[in-house]
Amino acid sequence: MSNILDKPLESTFGYIQVLPGAFSAYRYAALRNSSPNAGPLASYFRGETIHNGDADVFSANMYLAEDRILCFELVTKRNENWVLKYVKDASAETDVPAYIPELVSQRRRWLNGSFFAAVHALTHCSIMFRSGHSKTRKTLFGIQVVYNLVNLGFSWFAIANFYLTFYFLFSGVNDENTDPFGGGGKVVFQVLQELYVGAIAVQFLVSFGKVTERGREKNRVCATTNQPAKISPHTGNRPQGFKPIYYFLPLFFAIFMGFLLYAGFFLVKLNIDLAITRISFSSSVSASLRILLTTPAFRDIIVSLASTYGMYVLASVVHMDVAHVGTSMVQYLVLLPTYTHVFMVYACEFFLVLCVGEGEVRGEE
Repeated sequence: MSNILDKPLESTFGYIQVLPGAFSAYRYAALRNSSPNAGPLASYFRGETIHNGDADVFSANMYLAEDRILCFELVTKRNENWVLKYVKDASAETDVPAYIPELVSQRRRWLNGSFFAAVHALTHCSIMFRSGHSKTRKTLFGIQVVYNLVNLGFSWFAIANFYLTFYFLFSGVNDENTDPFGGGGKVVFQVLQELYVGAIAVQFLVSFGKVTERGREKNRVCATTNQPAKISPHTGNRPQGFKPIYYFLPLFFAIFMGFLLYAGFFLVKLNIDLAITRISFSSSVSASLRILLTTPAFRDIIVSLASTYGMYVLASVVHMDVAHVGTSMVQYLVLLPTYTHVFMVYACEFFLVLCVGEGEVRGEE
């Protein structure tokens, strides 16, 4: 969905926030520095000095997403008007993590780098006006900055929004007529709520809490540069040390999401039936639509769901890439809380190993 919704939209603005480094083509003239120590390439390779401890925590995390920095510097290059475009017909293959702990480690690096690079782009958005872009293009960049700011805010409160969704989907359990579990909804809600909060607490505990032994820090080296790594005393726990938990949590969140989907579909059916009872067979189409849209439950729930998942399907049809809706949509929905809770919570433990590369640190056993 990112390639169907996000990338074409950003391509329309002319600024794509991230282009995969191994699958992108740039004009060399666009990458060349404006001066010996300033420009896209200078900013891109500045992260190579991070392992020497020459950067603060913000920069260390930001340069984990050096491809995002490159995109930002290229678009904002002084007195020039380069843009980034998405090519729909391009395709590529890549090796993916084979196990969940490796995936969690990879996502932490990506999420941390993406978050700090996004904050950097937002706080330095004014330098877009130093470029040679037209006033129209700069206006579009300004609109995109607001859009990115809203997206960043929603991602920061993702867990809170997910809990609110869970709470309101199960609000019908207080009435036997709207209880999706036939009178047992209160018990189901209470059990799920306790397990849900407990799972989040466990995720925080396994993500934080490890204190490195200062006696072993001298034996730590960066896995990609073989240089001594500067490590904060609080580096968190590695997923490889808690494999059973990291296999259990996605399974739990998948089952939890199944309950949410059931409650959501039940609520949709209930409100459709309620709205239909308000429509007479003699009513015109416009009158029927007016009645549906003035029914609060139908308007707030059905329309919101249709505008989200319906947009996924519609965008896929327009993009002429519908197959993934049938082959991947269910998996995406089931794994959604894992991305929101497991990956994002683990990524919140800021990556304080000041080492650029894959982000893993190996110790002398």
